Amino acid sequence: MAGKDEQHRADFTPLGTFRAVKTRDAVARTRDGWPYFEANFQGMSPTGEPLYEIRFGDGQWMLAAAEDLITH
Repeated sequence: MAGKDEQHRADFTPLGTFRAVKTRDAVARTRDGWPYFEANFQGMSPTGEPLYEIRFGDGQWMLAAAEDLITH
């Protein structure tokens, strides 16, 4: 049986889908095509691109470039 936090997480509607376009490390490639449920602006990269911290359905967070985020 899922715990209270896990059940609550499962009820969220995804904000969008992560696509490993700009972020290309091993974790990003593994999560390519996964929905994300939260996104927090973290500032700009040294090249002037917006960066976001995104949360996946399993509760894990990852830093991603805006170019990688497809919104629904």
